Amino acid sequence: PARQGLDTPAACLAASRAVPGGRVGQGGAGRFVQGSVDMENHYAQGTLIWIKDPEEVWVQAEIVNSSEKEIIAKRQGSDDDSSVIVLSPNEPIFLRTSDTYSSEGLTVLDDLTQLTHLHEPAVLSSLQNRFDIDKIYTFTGPILIALNPFKGIPGLYAEDVLKSFISIKPSMKPHVFNTSNSAYRGICDRQKSQTVLISGESGAGKTETTKHVMKFLAMAGSTNGIVTDVERQVLESNPLLEAFGNARTLRNDNSSRFGKFIELQFRGGDKSAIETGPGQHARLCGARIRTYLLEKVRVADQQEGERNYHIFYEACAAATKLSGTTIYKYPQVLSKEKVKAERDVDLEGFKDLGNFAYLTKSTCRVLKDNDDVEMFERRINAMQTIGIAADDIQDIFRVIAAVLHLGNVRFDAPPGNSEGSQAMQECSDSIELAAKLTGVARSALEGSLCNQNRVVMKEKVRSPVTVRTASDNRDALAKALYGMIFDFIVKTSNESIGFIEEVKLFVGVLDIFGFECFKMNSFEQVCINFTNERLQQFFNSFVFKLEEQLYAREGIPWDPLDFPDNQDAVEILQAKGTGIFAMLDEECFVPAGTDQGFLNKLMKQHKGHRRFDEIKTKPSWFVIKHFAGPVQYCTEGFLDKNKDMLSNDIIETMGVHSVNLFVKKMFNHEKKFAEVLHPESLESKGTGPSKKKRITVSSEFKDQLTSLMDIVDLTDPHFIRCIKPNPQNLPDLYDRKGVTEQLRYGGVLQVVQVSRAGYPVRTHHQECWDDYKVLCNSEKVRGLKMIDDLKLRAKGMLDHLNAELNLPKPPHGGKEGYAVGKTMVFFKLGAYERLKFVRLELMSKSTTLIQACWRRKIKMRVYKAIQVCTRHVEALLRTKQARLDLQKRRSLVAATKLQSSMRMHLAKKQYRGILAKVVKIQAWRKGIIGRKGAKEYRKYIFARKIQRNWRRYQDQKVYKIFRKTILLAQERMRLVSAKSQMQKLKKEAKEVGALMAKSQKAAEQANELRKRNEELEAVQLQLTSEKKNLQKKIQDLEEKVSEMTQSLEEAKVAAAAALAKAAEDSKTVVETEMLNKMTVQMEEKDAQLAKLQEDMAAIQAAGQDQGKKLQEAETRYQQLLKTTTLQTTAGMTMGASASMAAGRAAAFASKSNSNRHVNIQLVGASKTGKSALFEKLIQDQDPSKLEGFGQGNILSHLTVTIDGSAIK
Repeated sequence: PARQGLDTPAACLAASRAVPGGRVGQGGAGRFVQGSVDMENHYAQGTLIWIKDPEEVWVQAEIVNSSEKEIIAKRQGSDDDSSVIVLSPNEPIFLRTSDTYSSEGLTVLDDLTQLTHLHEPAVLSSLQNRFDIDKIYTFTGPILIALNPFKGIPGLYAEDVLKSFISIKPSMKPHVFNTSNSAYRGICDRQKSQTVLISGESGAGKTETTKHVMKFLAMAGSTNGIVTDVERQVLESNPLLEAFGNARTLRNDNSSRFGKFIELQFRGGDKSAIETGPGQHARLCGARIRTYLLEKVRVADQQEGERNYHIFYEACAAATKLSGTTIYKYPQVLSKEKVKAERDVDLEGFKDLGNFAYLTKSTCRVLKDNDDVEMFERRINAMQTIGIAADDIQDIFRVIAAVLHLGNVRFDAPPGNSEGSQAMQECSDSIELAAKLTGVARSALEGSLCNQNRVVMKEKVRSPVTVRTASDNRDALAKALYGMIFDFIVKTSNESIGFIEEVKLFVGVLDIFGFECFKMNSFEQVCINFTNERLQQFFNSFVFKLEEQLYAREGIPWDPLDFPDNQDAVEILQAKGTGIFAMLDEECFVPAGTDQGFLNKLMKQHKGHRRFDEIKTKPSWFVIKHFAGPVQYCTEGFLDKNKDMLSNDIIETMGVHSVNLFVKKMFNHEKKFAEVLHPESLESKGTGPSKKKRITVSSEFKDQLTSLMDIVDLTDPHFIRCIKPNPQNLPDLYDRKGVTEQLRYGGVLQVVQVSRAGYPVRTHHQECWDDYKVLCNSEKVRGLKMIDDLKLRAKGMLDHLNAELNLPKPPHGGKEGYAVGKTMVFFKLGAYERLKFVRLELMSKSTTLIQACWRRKIKMRVYKAIQVCTRHVEALLRTKQARLDLQKRRSLVAATKLQSSMRMHLAKKQYRGILAKVVKIQAWRKGIIGRKGAKEYRKYIFARKIQRNWRRYQDQKVYKIFRKTILLAQERMRLVSAKSQMQKLKKEAKEVGALMAKSQKAAEQANELRKRNEELEAVQLQLTSEKKNLQKKIQDLEEKVSEMTQSLEEAKVAAAAALAKAAEDSKTVVETEMLNKMTVQMEEKDAQLAKLQEDMAAIQAAGQDQGKKLQEAETRYQQLLKTTTLQTTAGMTMGASASMAAGRAAAFASKSNSNRHVNIQLVGASKTGKSALFEKLIQDQDPSKLEGFGQGNILSHLTVTIDGSAIK
């Protein structure tokens, strides 16, 4: 225990050694603190305590005064009158220590058993302090407490953090990986199987904690961090079991509705069996999953705000993605690289979840931040990874769809038979599909649900059942099918992963439901709480052994009666004949047995039992006082839930007549149905009707739990208790009420009781001597100081104090309330508190004396300081008076000066006022004269304006007369012109046929011109090509001519040089033949040059002719284009005129409708926007023709749809 600091006088008064579990007041039922303090030990002023509060459960307070009749305390952090509380001696009070701080902030302990005061408020406060700084893991002795943060804490589960915990030396830091490593080192170092027991209420994080434990063990049991198929299959089994065994509850979106025990087998890396010594490595080689008490009732019924099992919603969500087919192409959401194999899944029978009665019991249908389709594909991937065959996967979904459609079947009584039942007509599709998916005939399925075979005088008589019984049969079949699917998945997973029988070393991970206490507790809560009673009994015995080993090491006597025991709570539930489960099984097989009859038998059998009670205001309820606290149970539905049996007719229909081999195989392999399906095999084994064992849910559960506890008893246990900090599932919110309930019901406080029973207070010899030597007289202290052995010194001191203070004796007849061991001193609670309060009283008196001396010294200092200050103040006052007199004289002089200045100011003000008035009078007179002149000037201006307006009026009058006359003349001239134009139009109307023929002929001519135009274009292209060839030839010839010219020049130069040489050398005989030869060569060269020049001239002439021809062709082509355009325009204009004339004639003649051709011609120079206008028209009216518009030539035709009409 840590020492307290003496920061204040109150803290000094309260400073004491720890009082772990020290509860002041009377002990109550269910409290974990033993013993009480006599009121003769008054509390010292300033003692820090915890007191009850209706909102915060426990709040901090400080004792102001105490007496035998009352205790006055003040709440910490409040200074008003309401903070003072008067407590009676019987109210529970718990001592507390002051908070200690370090450089990192508030000091929080990793292990709550190290708390100075170990009780409920101290545990509650310590957990909150750790939760506020995101330290969610805390040790409480051998238990690891895990608070669900409802948020991601960075780096808490990182891979490097996980690897840091894989070590031979255990870590002292509380973490789920630390507990997992302890289990792993247990199998490696001690070669003994281990068990990790994880418990907690729904939403506390059991499933996630289980995942982390399995992840650590898989990583620790792998080679170099490489995960094999076994480890991968073990990890993938979790999400698959979650799909079929988890559902949303009022407290959790992913609550496990079953218990599971996972055995992970380990052995040496290269040996057939484990032979690893300390520090060696064990390899994960196999696994097996065992499940307990699946909540099958959830299949048919859920509370408001809850959901059915996840797999139903995920399959329905996947089916809604399909359109016109039932085949789901897997995968669609997950990437193909991440899945094991692609396949088709037939989702026949699945549709939107709103169509199924089993999924609409509650309005909660969708989970937040959850994609059901993605989760559906993850489930299929998990099935493939584990090794479930493709056909089995398909059969699983068929049975699940059959369960949903069974829920849609409704029954009513047939006409004339109110005791019978039949499927309603509107449910025929559902029962038909359910029968098809399970492989039975619709009539057989309906008959087995609505009828029952009874054996009367060794003959079977078929009789109808009521509507309610038929509905119960339907729900029972649905629950049985789903339960067998769940068992099949577990069995297949185990077979796929592989469990090696010869390997006996394993680490078991038990994910089990925690203690439950709701407003409405039923049969499921009895089973769950019975499991927790057995686990608590196991924990008690485990801690008992640890305490026994500690006392043996220290060599001190101890009494086993000091330790609590819940054997009676276990016996009242499981005792043969008289236990609650046994009496329930008996009532289930009694003819006409009822829930009320079962309760009456319980009342009669267990009346007066310390663990049993009745509720008189609720005749169908009873109370069991569990180790964690009392729970009220309602017996309604106990018998039906315990039976959970199908009728023989349904069993025969499914197990014999079903053509679905998967369903038939499941029913035939179920042991509970062997009596109906295989009676001959039971008779051959000697277990016929006279020897058969009737199986109920409770008996099956007890057998499973007994088998589980037999396994756990042979292992070293590790405990993890998960706590849900608030019911809203919000991060950073700590609900003290809810956490307190979980601490009480979860057995965490009972852990403190067990671990601190016997001698709860422990301290070292030196600490004991330092703390309590002040209680001995000085002579005794001097004598004991001479003893060097700390054990003997502490023993002598305690013996002396025992004689002086008469320390309380143990309640079970022990001699002393303390024991001195080899390294520590152990105290009973009563003896320790007596020593503590005597020490507190002595410290209080010593503190009072110290405070008195200190106060006298302080007062003397204050008096002397006041004396000095008084003299100084007198001097200051005299100085101030002198300054006031001087100020008065100065004020008189200043007042005289102010008066003279004021008089001068008033005189100036009077003068300025008179001057202003004179100026104002002058301005008024001048204003009158000015306004009179302005008035005369305005009259002159207005007279001129009137004259101008009158002259304008006269002119306008004459103009209007002339204008009217001209308009009349123009109107008559237009009338004459219109009449003549009308006559012309009539003549034109008669020539419509001729004009139409001309238009057609013009169109034909335009076509011929277009063809001719195309031919001319081809000719032009040919001429262009020939021109390019001729130009190339001319270029080549020019190059040859230049080469020949150069050669000729070189020859001339050579000849000239030869002639010069011959002239100079007169002595040399010139050979005539050589000169002749050179002359001939020069003549030949001249001839060749002349020929080349002629050829070049001919080629140039030909090129000029070709150029002229090409220019003439281009000229003819342009002329043709102009001619064609003009002819086409003229034809269109003539056609338009003819059409207009014909239209007018037709309108005047027959008043009938006809087609009209409207020709629009856009005329303008190049690049003025004609094409852009046409493009805009086409884009607005018919965008599909926009592509053809851009590809046209100079003349092109395009049909555009405008307002539904095709226009060329």
